[in-house]
Amino acid sequence: MKAVVLKVGGRLLDEATWPVVVAEVAGLRRRGRAVVIVHGGGPEITEVGARFGLEARFVQGRRVTDPATLAVAEMVLSGTINRRLVGGLQRRGIPSLGLSGRDLDLIVARRRPELGEVGEPVRVRREVLQALLEKGWVVVLSPICSDGRGRALNVNADEVAAAVAGALRAECLFLLTDPPGVLNAAGRVLRRLTPKTFDRLVRAGVIQDGMIPKVEAALRALARGVSRVLITGPGRVSLVRQLEGRGGGTWVMEDAGDAG
Repeated sequence: MKAVVLKVGGRLLDEATWPVVVAEVAGLRRRGRAVVIVHGGGPEITEVGARFGLEARFVQGRRVTDPATLAVAEMVLSGTINRRLVGGLQRRGIPSLGLSGRDLDLIVARRRPELGEVGEPVRVRREVLQALLEKGWVVVLSPICSDGRGRALNVNADEVAAAVAGALRAECLFLLTDPPGVLNAAGRVLRRLTPKTFDRLVRAGVIQDGMIPKVEAALRALARGVSRVLITGPGRVSLVRQLEGRGGGTWVMEDAGDAG
């Protein structure tokens, strides 16, 4: 079973643009790929949190999460957004199952106390995901995870996607973004990005905010055995073509070559 993992966030979660992602999923399934979707939803968490007087704070692209913000995050991610995405897939005739990392302790995370109720993935129940995928279902995952003792932790969706892709030894991890890839100082998409280039561009302030954990997650996925990782925006070139090595986006590489 060849599996691909899609992490989706930003405007791609809107009802108006979600059909673009659904079409990509349909194309991948026609090519015989099992699909797991991990979604974010930061802007909606910020918007709903503001209604409750909660201020959004971030450290290197990761949301600082107090108990009240965690409650809002779980409501928005595992409730509103997850249900909306599953509905969009099923309207297209794609059998889909919405879950969070808390269900069955599917993804257990270690708490990062400096960020509050935030964790980083340490264990994925691979056998559960494989069983669901073998039934032909698309699994849609909210990144609210378990601490292993029945409590929730907010986890960066890119990190969850990397952990899931690693557990499945995925053929490819697609980190889908609003921009078409990782941009250099001139605003052009880098075709390849290595750890050396990444470190240099972070120090120069070219790569910042939410793109930092995204690239870190990509490198982590490669270290966990994922064959390839692509940071890209859907709709410009099909993911099937990109899977075949054609099209745009930024391939994150482990080799020592410098993309500049």
